[in-house]
Amino acid sequence: MKIVISSFGSSGDFNPCLGLGRALVRRGVDVIFLSNPFHEKRIVEAGLRFWGAGEYFDIFQEIGDNPDYLHARKGPRKVWELVLKTMPELYGAMKGLIKEESPDLVACHILEYGGMLAAIEGEVPYATISPTPMGWFSTKPCGYLSYTEYPLWVRSIQGKCLRILMNAAFKYTLRRKCMKLGLPQEFGSIEDVFGKASANLGLWSETLRAGAVDDPPNSRICGFVRDEHVKDWQDVPEDIALLFEGEKRPVVVGLGSTASLHGDNIYRCAAEACKRIGWPCLLIGKGMDKFSDAGKNIFAVDFAPFGWVFPRAGVIIHHGGVNTTAEALRSPVPSLVVPHAYDQFDNAIRVEHMGAARRIKVNKITAQSFGTILENILAQNRMQQQAKAISQRIITEPDGADVAVEALMQFLRKKNS
Repeated sequence: MKIVISSFGSSGDFNPCLGLGRALVRRGVDVIFLSNPFHEKRIVEAGLRFWGAGEYFDIFQEIGDNPDYLHARKGPRKVWELVLKTMPELYGAMKGLIKEESPDLVACHILEYGGMLAAIEGEVPYATISPTPMGWFSTKPCGYLSYTEYPLWVRSIQGKCLRILMNAAFKYTLRRKCMKLGLPQEFGSIEDVFGKASANLGLWSETLRAGAVDDPPNSRICGFVRDEHVKDWQDVPEDIALLFEGEKRPVVVGLGSTASLHGDNIYRCAAEACKRIGWPCLLIGKGMDKFSDAGKNIFAVDFAPFGWVFPRAGVIIHHGGVNTTAEALRSPVPSLVVPHAYDQFDNAIRVEHMGAARRIKVNKITAQSFGTILENILAQNRMQQQAKAISQRIITEPDGADVAVEALMQFLRKKNS
């Protein structure tokens, strides 16, 4: 059996797809991962076959050079421009792969339309992979599209407007570009993408967001997918090990691979807040050692696996990306979420409703505001107990990658019977 997985984008997009690929390999499936050469090393190290699409493109350099990617309003437009830019090369690469390898199934990230179009043209069934609930554009009820928690009737209107805008983007930009370049014109709306898919996989836990009445057809919410690199820390630096052995469990700041690129103010304010309240702190992000102060128990590292660090923390400060949120929910530790854009607002509000987190606006962050909220969280036994209860629920759920693999296998068995 041969399955192609295709993904582009940052770690939040790529890592769940790579985790799915690993799970397929464990089941004896021949997996080819189609992506930009930027991701080749990790794909090969995971034991998957790599198939290149386009010239080498450093997505983190692109985001680091363009802060608009993390802007609540400008960000989605920047991402859509990137989707349109990469679509032709992904289509061409997938078309060549299908011709040479004859796969049984193609599984594409929800924004990887080029691969889906090539699959339709090559008469190969495709599945969509959505790492986040917002990728399904549900309107009944709609998720949270901004930091403000509007009532249900307002969110329903917002959701319908979002779907109208999305379908207009399909009709007037994506479809027209396909026409101009001679690509198949199969997608005139988001409904076409889901409706023509053989399976639509949601890679998040139902603890975060249960099924909705207008979820895509042939859909399944599988659970969080956890990539190997977050699970453990083999060689913990001595000073960091000592930090976690202290009487006070440190505040840990982990903004993921993209939000950390423009997170200086968050790291600085967190460090200053912890100094004010006399609490140890670990900053995880490249170049954050400029905010460290060993004498005040403020340390920084370029990288630390969240799966090791988060469960040992006192409070987790993060941006609300779905993979980081998943690791925070696995940990019996409350969070302070600083959402920037995209699905981060939705994730932040949902975990706050669970009673396991607080949230704060990016433009409201100061050392004083951080310190006040952190003291409040550290003093709340109820929030800590709720975080523990949610952690127990999450860690007993099946791995989302294994559930997704079984869903794909069921489809292929049915197709071949």
